[in-house]
Amino acid sequence: MKDNITIRTLRREDFSGVSNMLRAADAVDHQDRVATIDDLEHDWSWPGYHGDSDTFVALDGDTLIGYCEQFLRNPDGAGESTFYTWGAVHPDYRRRGLGRRLLEASLARAFDRLPDVPGSPVHFHSSGSDVEPDRHALFAALGLAPVRTYVNMVRPLNGELPPVGLPPGYRLRAMDPEQDLEAVWQVDVTAFRDHWGFVGFGLDEFRKWMERPGFRADLWTIAEEESTGQAVGIGLAAIDPSWIEHCGRQEGWVNVLAVLRGHRHRGLGRALLVHSMLVLRREGMHYATLGADSENLTGAVRLYERLGFQVRKVQIAYRKTLRITGTAG
Repeated sequence: MKDNITIRTLRREDFSGVSNMLRAADAVDHQDRVATIDDLEHDWSWPGYHGDSDTFVALDGDTLIGYCEQFLRNPDGAGESTFYTWGAVHPDYRRRGLGRRLLEASLARAFDRLPDVPGSPVHFHSSGSDVEPDRHALFAALGLAPVRTYVNMVRPLNGELPPVGLPPGYRLRAMDPEQDLEAVWQVDVTAFRDHWGFVGFGLDEFRKWMERPGFRADLWTIAEEESTGQAVGIGLAAIDPSWIEHCGRQEGWVNVLAVLRGHRHRGLGRALLVHSMLVLRREGMHYATLGADSENLTGAVRLYERLGFQVRKVQIAYRKTLRITGTAG
């Protein structure tokens, strides 16, 4: 490795270099992992994110050639805490140990922060596509073990779509960002509380998510129980122009599909998903995509397959437990 390669924490003036490096990496990796300068600027002020101390970059002189972000999630100190980390190295600088140096810096930072992290256990978490053997070898070398598999699924929106099929006793409506913020957040965090690896997030973080570039509340759908007016399900779709420009596909996302436990197995999740697909097609999208835990106990993947979604990519999550009962290890 060249002697003038340095590792330091992220600065705001690095955003252009990070965005350019990620695009160069994705031109080789074809994993659609990109971030615009606006994305990075938005994330800089994310609640609980400290890029200037917890995210690392590698530079060859003045040229940014590597990146490894870190974010700790545990809003209330209860239950598990998780350091989420992910990074990339410019294709011209791979196989020189640079990815290891970046991940080691992130892992060391997580250990440094342990005394200030409430609750236990604490995990260090990362992931990679199933077609990235070097990334998985690096995880294994640093003591991370595979713990879960996630799939990215896609469905064309041309041709006839199935009927919404809303079960009796419910209605669907668009979200009102002024009135519905807290109700939608409550459905999100409550519905996923029983899912593997879930770590809660606060209302301030949810609000920040809605402030991201290109956010459109009119793409979000709420399912209400007619008798009570209570929000019991959500379908949160999104269209990202920068994503479309990068991947070259008119493709929208169903970012969140959630139904409260007491209202499941009635067809409400299916209705929300079909409605979200119709919303995306109305906006000119040719494809709908979503992500899912392949071992989801609610049978979400089977539902998606029945509605015509097919697996496009597979992600493997890796984890290292840093603390079990209060002692780092």
